[in-house]
Amino acid sequence: IASLDPVLFKDVDYHDVSETNERLLTGLKALKSAIYKIIKPGSLSIVIAVYNEEKNIKNILTKLVTQSSSQEVREIIVISSGSTDKTNEIIQSIQSPLITLVQEKTRNGKVSALKEAVPFINGDYTLLIDGDVDVKDNFVRECFLCIQTKRVPCTGKVIPIPTKIKFFYKLSVVGCEAWNALRYKNDNAGAFLYPSGYTMILSRSDFVNGIKIIDKTTINDDGLLSLVLFQRGILFRYCDNLQVYVTFPQSFRDFF
Repeated sequence: IASLDPVLFKDVDYHDVSETNERLLTGLKALKSAIYKIIKPGSLSIVIAVYNEEKNIKNILTKLVTQSSSQEVREIIVISSGSTDKTNEIIQSIQSPLITLVQEKTRNGKVSALKEAVPFINGDYTLLIDGDVDVKDNFVRECFLCIQTKRVPCTGKVIPIPTKIKFFYKLSVVGCEAWNALRYKNDNAGAFLYPSGYTMILSRSDFVNGIKIIDKTTINDDGLLSLVLFQRGILFRYCDNLQVYVTFPQSFRDFF
């Protein structure tokens, strides 16, 4: 269908059947358009809210930019909320037309930062990801796989990065495995699923309309956003192929 040529609809040996073939060609063009909409994964906007992430921001942005070159990624929007280290300088040093840096002078929380991103989002879908995570080389492709299989809105699997202090690493492993198992169970049961704030994919409209009504002072933005959508009859899905790697706190003070 993709290679249709109007010249094929001309019976040169016998007679001109252009009227019939014109209708047939119109129908096939409509079918071609419908199939394109089905197989087209849609475009993606990546949104990252950061605060003092000079240690990791170059790593995650470089990976996302590289992976986006072969995918339909419209933009990577980074909202730096009151950063006082070299985060902003590092972001600006990465030469990519995909990256848009939005700076908040004061740190007002993640919800406030996400609200700042709304005017810059042009994609059909929005990926929310934290600036302190790591991803594999196929991460963006896996995002589009979730979109193409209609598993949106969705959240991914959180995997702790090994650290020197084994106690806190094991603690984070137990916590992540419990959350991952619960999300898998609730997804299969078609029940309410509390997404991970480390990574989420939503349609643009779900994100924009959801974040719009959440107060800037909200701490659990991921939980409240999922509840807002749940009240509209929209359930988050769990995609364990969508994996992010996180270094968890290494002291009780940071944990609490």
